[in-house]
Amino acid sequence: MTSPDSPRPPSPAADPVRDPWKPAVRLALAEAGRAAAAGDVPVGAVVLAPDGTTVLAAAHNERELTGDPTAHAEVLAIRRA
Repeated sequence: MTSPDSPRPPSPAADPVRDPWKPAVRLALAEAGRAAAAGDVPVGAVVLAPDGTTVLAAAHNERELTGDPTAHAEVLAIRRA
């Protein structure tokens, strides 16, 4: 156990390459959670605009839910974009 006087580990340095993608990755993970909750394979996908931050569409696997073998997260996200 650490004491209140123990130094905190350093915060990770800002990463200009990965940091802009974190919100989209979090959204894709949330979509994957929705798939898992629905009894499907836990995969989520996000389609971003060319600016790299605007979400055009997000989806999760719906193969089991719909019986559609093409209802993969990435296919659905592209269709919805």
